Amino acid sequence: MGKTFDIAAISDTHCFDYYTFLPKSDIFISAGDLLSYGTEKEYIKHIRLMGEKVEATHKIYVPGNHDKFVEKHPLLATQMATDYGINLVLHDYLEIEGIKFFGSPYVNEFTNGYWAFERTNSEMHNHWLNVEGPIDILITHSPPYGILDACPNHEGSKVILEKVKELQPKIHIFGHIHTNAFGQAEAFGTKFYNVAWLNDKYEIIQAKQFQTFTYTVD
Repeated sequence: MGKTFDIAAISDTHCFDYYTFLPKSDIFISAGDLLSYGTEKEYIKHIRLMGEKVEATHKIYVPGNHDKFVEKHPLLATQMATDYGINLVLHDYLEIEGIKFFGSPYVNEFTNGYWAFERTNSEMHNHWLNVEGPIDILITHSPPYGILDACPNHEGSKVILEKVKELQPKIHIFGHIHTNAFGQAEAFGTKFYNVAWLNDKYEIIQAKQFQTFTYTVD
């Protein structure tokens, strides 16, 4: 028989104390926008809180566009995360307990690069060109285009959508879009979870608005 893991996933917490509401889990996933303004001070505080307050055996953090410190200082940010037992993933593979993850922070350019990890469509294509499977759980800050990404227009990435169709991960976790986009969907053999915690006004509407599920390794 396979081993089953409890997974808790959340994103777009923007310096709020989300960990107070999280259940214990085997694997915790933050799909980005841990920070608000993306400063070093914010990062030092909230990477420490993730390490100390989140009750999980394994912790994965894929940053988002508000996490500017991580893009500016990737080596330092990674070391700080590692010091707190957190796997910071920057467009890379990660395997935990036999589960194959891939995490990517990149989003479509929308402020001419003011925020972090913004990329043009051409740059997105180049980033994703050589990403290969198998991938069990895909974690991106950006949604795929047309899936839980209405704002009210679709704001997800077409490049990520095509890669999901190609690789067909079992699960795809993301955030970035706050406007009534939280929820679940299924297509192309993949289960999709938008785990954005705050609404579009950066308010906590439902404190326990996070996704929990189990994953079994055969």
